[in-house]
Amino acid sequence: MPEPQDSSAESPTKVKLPRFGKGLRAPFSGLALWVKRGSLFHAGLPSLGIGIALTALIAIVWISQFSALQSWIASPGHEYLLRLHWWAVSPALVLGGISLGVLLLVVLGNLFASPWQSRLAQRTEDLLGADSTRQEQPASPSPSAAEAMLAELKRLGWLLVFLLVGLGLYFVPAVGALLYLAWFLAVLVLFLAYLFAGLPLRERGLSRWSKARFVWQHKIAMLGFGIGLVLLALIPLVQMACLPASAVGAVVLVRDLRKSG
Repeated sequence: MPEPQDSSAESPTKVKLPRFGKGLRAPFSGLALWVKRGSLFHAGLPSLGIGIALTALIAIVWISQFSALQSWIASPGHEYLLRLHWWAVSPALVLGGISLGVLLLVVLGNLFASPWQSRLAQRTEDLLGADSTRQEQPASPSPSAAEAMLAELKRLGWLLVFLLVGLGLYFVPAVGALLYLAWFLAVLVLFLAYLFAGLPLRERGLSRWSKARFVWQHKIAMLGFGIGLVLLALIPLVQMACLPASAVGAVVLVRDLRKSG
């Protein structure tokens, strides 16, 4: 008896939604796999330690600065700020602070933990077994700690360039702050997808532009991955483990996408 054909192949919408869901679940699946497998857990302990230190530092700085800002607004001579679109300013400040916290935690955390993140991705590849897509090209040699951090600094520089490009949105009357916040979040999500997808893609010998092309080709899944990572980084306490979870989750997602084409 012939097998029924998958009707989802006939509808592009039905293909994209599952891919978005795969990307969205990948960081959480990576977290679960990292916790369950002892070899992965031990390989990710340095990244976990960096995540704990940065989370504590960001929390202290954010609370102190937000309290100082509230005191400044409430001080004599600044009463007009309480009446000037307070309903829009306060959410923008909170969301902006949270977004900046996620950026510092994930991007700077990956900068400091980059050598261990690469090793964790390699360990995950070995644990998951043979993958024909991994041998399409010779894998790039494992970078030293200095080379890995230099590569992360270059990526961080590109992130700053994209954020500066959208800075003009901030000066749009009335809604400039919200527009720039939307641009900030969109750039952050796609950057995170490129950043962590690069770990398993390097194992497949892909160049920088090939990695970018892969991320764009699977932009729906990568968008879901970036959003999932941001959501994971917003969960109290769990956010400390977002670095090892993202490395493991990226490997799982890339293997799935490379096999499905």
